[in-house]
Amino acid sequence: MKHAIAAVGSVLVLMLSLPCYAQNQPQPATLRSLLLHEAPTTHNQAVWFVPITVGVDGLTAEQASWQPPAGGTLSVS
Repeated sequence: MKHAIAAVGSVLVLMLSLPCYAQNQPQPATLRSLLLHEAPTTHNQAVWFVPITVGVDGLTAEQASWQPPAGGTLSVS
């Protein structure tokens, strides 16, 4: 009889601990969370790309407002 009570108690403890385990799982990444994570590295840290702060350093307003001639595209091909 004591073994049966101990077994039932063990099963109850395991069943009650499963919801706690489920709450510790990481949330799936969302587009927002990925962008928030990557924003600092693309702004001022040279990780994969040249940071925007380096890319526009010394750029004048005239250069920044340049547009291709009428009918032109910004394609590199």
